Amino acid sequence: LRASHLYVLFDHMASIPSEYKRVVEDQIDKVLLKHCASVTPFSSWLFRQAFPGCELVSIESALLHQDRDHRKASGDPFAYGETDVEIIAKILFPNRKMSQVGLLIENKIDTKQMQTQGKRYRARADYRIRCGSWSDHRCVLFAPKSYLESQYSASDFKDDGWHLAIEYEEAAEILNRDVSTGSDARIILEATTVANSWNKPIPSAVQFWKDYADFGQHVYPDIPVFVKTARGSKAGGVWPSFYDNLLRDNQSEPKRKRAQIVHIDTASHVALFLKKVTFHEFSHAMGDRLEGDMYLAPRGKSWQSIRISVPSIDPCLPFGRQVASIHQVYKTAERVYQYYLNHESVMLGIPLIAI
Repeated sequence: LRASHLYVLFDHMASIPSEYKRVVEDQIDKVLLKHCASVTPFSSWLFRQAFPGCELVSIESALLHQDRDHRKASGDPFAYGETDVEIIAKILFPNRKMSQVGLLIENKIDTKQMQTQGKRYRARADYRIRCGSWSDHRCVLFAPKSYLESQYSASDFKDDGWHLAIEYEEAAEILNRDVSTGSDARIILEATTVANSWNKPIPSAVQFWKDYADFGQHVYPDIPVFVKTARGSKAGGVWPSFYDNLLRDNQSEPKRKRAQIVHIDTASHVALFLKKVTFHEFSHAMGDRLEGDMYLAPRGKSWQSIRISVPSIDPCLPFGRQVASIHQVYKTAERVYQYYLNHESVMLGIPLIAI
């Protein structure tokens, strides 16, 4: 495969050329699940880190990506969100007391933590004590040593809600003690390398996105474009946005900040997003107002959108060979903005949901 085949949806990792492949968080999640679905040397070590002196007796359940919302039931505004790895186990303490406990793991390679993420983990886990899921719990931030040192140079992770932080390198050392688990240790260690960074510059793509922005400023000066190449891979996932100064970043009209127009360069469409609405309300309000080739995107959690397909682009190929496609993107963005203006009162009148 050549670099020219790079533009793909992020979840289609298998089709990315080997020189751009990286270990992603989902792979690490699956390694953790594999070794924590039963009592193993690794899971026993992990629980001893979380509950010093304990003996792991059994694993009752081990699940990935559990999205829970306990805000209404608990009365705690922080009690919602997704847990990367949730393990329920029975452990024996030094006093021979048997307890059922929960271990909730947030796995990070290099992405930033979401707002109040650790505190939301803690709030969800506290509520589960009240529900009888476990009698005690630990919320763990699992990440490379370099990540933890940059985020918590004073080892103050507890201030953010985490009970403890465990380094990838520590976990890999444990797995590497057994020849049968050494391959998983290597996966974890590979995720810690600088070469694994998703933001590794690709010169041809860096130039493409510069040309993309310059093209808009000179050819379509009335269509404000914002290209943030630091976001995701510079060969895809940059997602240029349009009219941000009039929509998402509009300080004089706060209601407009709920709307955004984005070129989803990894999926070949321009999207008009609206924040804090349910799919039901959004589709009911906008479904009969779609024009021509517009269509509703699949249901989102709190962001819903209307899409128009545009020609595909490849940031690893010269910009000059794709000018016709870029023209189409800008014209589509202009059309979507006009559509928004025509239907602004309807869109902003859709009932808000709390997130």
